Amino acid sequence: MSQKEWWNARFSDDKEIMRQGLQAATAKILTDKLWVENLPEFGQVAESAVGSRVIDLGCGYGQLSLFFEKLGACVTAVDFSENALAVLKSHSSNIKTKVLDITKPLPFDDEDFDIVIANLSLHYFSEFDTRNAITEAKRILKKDGFLVGSVVSTEEWEFVKHRGTFQEIEPNHYHEIFDSGRTKHIRFFSRDCINKFFGDFEFLYLENKFEQRMGKSKGAWEFIARRK
Repeated sequence: MSQKEWWNARFSDDKEIMRQGLQAATAKILTDKLWVENLPEFGQVAESAVGSRVIDLGCGYGQLSLFFEKLGACVTAVDFSENALAVLKSHSSNIKTKVLDITKPLPFDDEDFDIVIANLSLHYFSEFDTRNAITEAKRILKKDGFLVGSVVSTEEWEFVKHRGTFQEIEPNHYHEIFDSGRTKHIRFFSRDCINKFFGDFEFLYLENKFEQRMGKSKGAWEFIARRK
């Protein structure tokens, strides 16, 4: 099963969420909707958001897309799940949406955006695809623009490794097999991995901590960075 197929099936299963709408869904499972507000350096990002061009890579239901829209940004939301984007489009007519694979070349100009969001969307891929996705994020981000996001950590791996069936593909990159028979890939980031993949960015804030994400406690590196 491809990543696209997995996520379309995942979002398709959430029919109750689709019926309730994004606001009710957020109250139930998207409890990380405003996690960025708690980051010490987020004030700089919020100030720059007014009138800025923002892209949300792997937006899911688009909770952060909506949040940045409310800050006054012009937002483009990207995901390769049509089902996820359908929820977002039903709640905002202003946010532009595109069905795209973020590991492939993106149809945007160099330095097209002031802020790139990558919230729990960069940790599903091989090393090759991870590098491609981060390289594209850098390419479309203006110099000194902000990269705001998070990736799951190796501390999360220690928490979940006994909970399911995992087959290691590459160091820290696993094939996860669910009881339903569905499978997906997931990468767990150590501090060394952060350095390796994000070397073209200067971190203004970086912390590894457990927070409520999608209704569950999840260990993740949260960051605000600038493109060098």
